[in-house]
Amino acid sequence: MVKIKGCKIKSSVLLLIGVSLLCTSCIKENKKEFNNIDEKDAQEMTESITTNESEEPLHTKWTIIEKEKYYCIEKMGLREYNDYYRYTVYNTNGESIYSEILGEFNDPPRVSIYDDTVNIHYGYGTGVFRDKYVDYKNNLQSIWLNNVWGVGKKYVAYVIGDWRNGSDSKLAIEEKYIQNTRKEISFPHIIYDTDVDICEFRNNETELYIHYIDKDTKEAEEKIIKLSEFE
Repeated sequence: MVKIKGCKIKSSVLLLIGVSLLCTSCIKENKKEFNNIDEKDAQEMTESITTNESEEPLHTKWTIIEKEKYYCIEKMGLREYNDYYRYTVYNTNGESIYSEILGEFNDPPRVSIYDDTVNIHYGYGTGVFRDKYVDYKNNLQSIWLNNVWGVGKKYVAYVIGDWRNGSDSKLAIEEKYIQNTRKEISFPHIIYDTDVDICEFRNNETELYIHYIDKDTKEAEEKIIKLSEFE
């Protein structure tokens, strides 16, 4: 009887040791899997850049840094640098007609107002920038547009091309608040869009004035193109 009891005790001890080793192995394996998550993945797990208000970055504590009649800029305050900002635009009745979270920026994207329109502007590389236009009087908003050089009440203008020799450079116009309305015209006088220093709509937005540096002569030139010439 004593031997049997001793065997039972020994078996119980071995069982406990086995369970302990198994648990330790599981903990180590789980720890190993967690450590395999790099800093980028960990950041994406806890923060996100989104236009969906229901998917805001965690730990949000919004602080108003600028508020005017037609727009409000808020800073999340999670970081000293590379923080997130929320932009809200209001119509003439004080109703929110646009709200979006933008990040990550050391400084908030710039806001300007003209022609009943709030313009949100930011750069994200050398010579690369984006704009959004929100008409607070007519409750309209554009998509995000890249490298816009000319802005009218109805249209925007920009340059497209392969930027190698200028042979494929084109001027393009597009209705600000209607997608898939782009029209183009060949403009082989420049290589880069930065060769254009003035681009503006004139004569009730029936013409586009361009002042630029010609790629061949290296001299300042200017042209007026009727919008009816764009195809």
